[in-house]
Amino acid sequence: MHEESVMHGLKAKGLKKGSVSKSAAVTIGLAATAPAYSLTGALGYGASESGYQLPIVFILSVIPMFFVALSYKHLTTSAPDSGTVFTWGAKAIGPRFGWFGGWALLLASVLAGVAATQIIVNTTAIVFNLVETPLWFHFGVAILFILSTTYLTALGAEESSRTTMFLTIAQYGGLILLAAILLLRVMQGNAVSTAEPFSMEWLNPFAITSFSAFLNGFLIALFIFWGFDASLAMSEETDGSSEQAGRSGLIAMTITVITYVVFSTTALAYAGIDAQDKSSLTFKDNIDSIITVLTTDMIGAKGTLIAALIIGISASRLRCPRSCRQHVLRWQWRHTAPFPIDFLLSVKQHKHQSLQPGQSV
Repeated sequence: MHEESVMHGLKAKGLKKGSVSKSAAVTIGLAATAPAYSLTGALGYGASESGYQLPIVFILSVIPMFFVALSYKHLTTSAPDSGTVFTWGAKAIGPRFGWFGGWALLLASVLAGVAATQIIVNTTAIVFNLVETPLWFHFGVAILFILSTTYLTALGAEESSRTTMFLTIAQYGGLILLAAILLLRVMQGNAVSTAEPFSMEWLNPFAITSFSAFLNGFLIALFIFWGFDASLAMSEETDGSSEQAGRSGLIAMTITVITYVVFSTTALAYAGIDAQDKSSLTFKDNIDSIITVLTTDMIGAKGTLIAALIIGISASRLRCPRSCRQHVLRWQWRHTAPFPIDFLLSVKQHKHQSLQPGQSV
């Protein structure tokens, strides 16, 4: 057990230190945001709200998330614990705050799991070319998916992190390939006729048409960044020091925002935002499934199958294997040792004592 954890009154939970490598921790943070799944559902709505300024809205929306990640990093460094919000909130503010935080995260995970299960059902139906899916098919696929992810969780962090790395590489590989094809089409002059050519104004925050356009796009962007803290919740199992584990969340967030900005820029440059054009991002039949529409337009009929597989892989990461164990651990921490103010002061004191000459906070 990490010495700082003992200092803050946290108890060992039997988690195996070093079972998750540093690269795997970053990968878990990347996978938990489910970028393909998030983009396919949010890109069209974001474009309809913020227009061609969507890339800069994505960049601006990451600012509050960055400070959240930074606070997670410092808390992980000083008091590594898989309970994260439940444990830290209960100690720093009070048990009620920790209780509500734990329930909020649990409810969010349940809702995300339900959404992921439905996506897996749809993906399976596309793979088997089923036009209509009976009720037993929904139940069968959902049960198999839940059982498989539960079994993966039972195997432990080391095995589940390997699976996550493989699936994340496949997911990001698909997104990078699609973005490259979109960029190539744009450079060849084969973009949708109603799409505007790329301009640096897309990255100008003062070019956003109204506060409403910014706020609505901002709220959508916050949704697609949800889940970045997954790697930070595994600090007790991540190889290396707790400070190194804390950096994994920041690295994952940086890669995620770059992915969103690059993909949204290429998609806007290719398809545009004309709601009357059947190929645009904001057309009524496209807005709910942007990845599928773009992939089908690029590749043809097989694009639907490829998009379904990419989105299915992405959605399956919403039931990230570590989450089940993490939420169970939260309920084991019913007692909130040091007094809240003492906890905050001890974190601050430890941070200053641990800094060496030349290091930054």
